[in-house]
Amino acid sequence: MLRAILQGKAGRIVSSEGSHSWRDLFRHREDLLTSVFFSRVPYLSPDAIGGVMAALISQKHADELGAFHEMRFWPKLPTGAGRRFVEPDVLIEFENATILVEVKPPSGGGQRLAQWKAEIEALLLDDRQANETGALHFIALGRNVPEWKAWKTQLELDFSTSGLTVHAIEWQDVCAAVTALANTGTSGDRAVYSDWIEAFALYGLVKRARPFDEILGLGEGITDDWRTLYLDYPRLSCLPVWHPLAELTNRTTLKAEEWQ
Repeated sequence: MLRAILQGKAGRIVSSEGSHSWRDLFRHREDLLTSVFFSRVPYLSPDAIGGVMAALISQKHADELGAFHEMRFWPKLPTGAGRRFVEPDVLIEFENATILVEVKPPSGGGQRLAQWKAEIEALLLDDRQANETGALHFIALGRNVPEWKAWKTQLELDFSTSGLTVHAIEWQDVCAAVTALANTGTSGDRAVYSDWIEAFALYGLVKRARPFDEILGLGEGITDDWRTLYLDYPRLSCLPVWHPLAELTNRTTLKAEEWQ
């Protein structure tokens, strides 16, 4: 499905609000971005998983995670309060740690302290989590507000007995990290990185290459008097030979119609 969306082959969705392309829908729905990114993590090699987690929670914490165990999407965690449950975006279990992720798309609403706290509290009340030991990480991915550092300090103090560490990271940082990893790892790892980078491009996180981008910068720094730099060079008499160019053209032209 991702490939169809990226290539503009997924069609359109018609509703009472009008007709929308899957590409536009993808850009405005955090659940689709969450799925595209995190659902591919289990398919990475162990070293590649470590590299991605280092981008999210730092190399130091990633080195302490141990083996990858399980990933759950939008788990319903009971709160024990008036609201029956909360639904964080991703819950990741490692050998030595649990990671809770709240995702916001590059455009849209911002992160909220009340939501962070409710999800952490619900996780600690969850029966499956009650018997878990190890570190607890909370990742706020995307649309973090300037107050996040104060929130981090407050929550890590409130949940100090649970070993909580809060991380706030933007999609631009994740995109930069994935781009740096793009040519590393196994062929499967590189395929996942390629899909991610193309998905990030839909959000404007990746600068798409323009035609001849690789040569556009060659003229930078050339002064207006560049002609005078070559006046002292000896002039060579050269006769044009067109046969090699004609042969190349014939070989690379696929059944082109003759000019009229």
